[in-house]
Amino acid sequence: MLDILAEFDALDKKARNTAGDTAPAAPSTEPKPPVSPKEAKEEPKPETVSDSLAEPVEHTSFLTEAPTRRFSLKPKAQEPLKEIPASSFADSAAVKERQHQSEELIKKIQAAKGIVPKEEKTPSLKPPAEDPKDLKETLSEEKEDAGRKKRTLNLKKEIFDWVKAFVISFAAVFLVFTFVIRVVAVDGSSMSPTLSDGDRVVISNLFYTPENGDIVVLSENTGLDKWLIKRVIAVGGQTLDISDEGVVLLNGVELEEDYVAEAIFTYGDMTYPLEVPEGYLFVMGDNRNHSLDSRFSTVGLVPEEEVVGRLLIRIFPFSSFGKVE
Repeated sequence: MLDILAEFDALDKKARNTAGDTAPAAPSTEPKPPVSPKEAKEEPKPETVSDSLAEPVEHTSFLTEAPTRRFSLKPKAQEPLKEIPASSFADSAAVKERQHQSEELIKKIQAAKGIVPKEEKTPSLKPPAEDPKDLKETLSEEKEDAGRKKRTLNLKKEIFDWVKAFVISFAAVFLVFTFVIRVVAVDGSSMSPTLSDGDRVVISNLFYTPENGDIVVLSENTGLDKWLIKRVIAVGGQTLDISDEGVVLLNGVELEEDYVAEAIFTYGDMTYPLEVPEGYLFVMGDNRNHSLDSRFSTVGLVPEEEVVGRLLIRIFPFSSFGKVE
């Protein structure tokens, strides 16, 4: 079919060329009739329009009868601008509102189902290339800043460690010397010759139960309003007696006291034999004739809870450093 149409077009072009080759007819020598002024005025003028406004007109070839498009010289009328109604803007706002409501509803559904929406990642913009010298200087400055910060942090950490160690040590020493051991000074000569005035001794009350022969420190609640250091002679449940010769008998048995310097000449105001009740102690100083102790009612029997601690060692003077018997 296409070949036939092409052949018809070729024949059509040939026929047109042949018609163009024929000589034009000679002009007529007959005089033209005169033209009236009215006809001269009504003579149509050629129309001049822009090609861009010409309307296409369909023409049909006399051979193929196929429609072809040609442009007429009639200008195309321009359509006037239409005014946009205000309702269209309201409709647009309503559409945006519905779209927003839909997005909120989708977010709620995703949150209920535990779906986490993917966040859009904004592309990172690479910084412009820097000069190598400037880059090297920047890196060196950053390295120096990092070094300074590191040294500062190390110094702060070291100071904090020292303060922490000091606080811990102080707390440990305080707890130890308050609840475990204490250092006390001997005041007076009531424990001579075992202890002398001014000696420094360490005492402890940790898991301690008073026993016969222990050297103990008593609180200020013993009647003298000061701490006393004495030796335990008898504990609760034992019977104590002092003979006329100044010999101490415990449950009828004479005590071997090689720590005293002389026999007893001072008996006090207590009545003997004396049975010590449970929870109480009978104490005396090693310097028997120059000691204010349980032989006098001013001190009397001492409750066990008034024992501050038992003597462990002597730390001063250094020449006498060591355990005290």
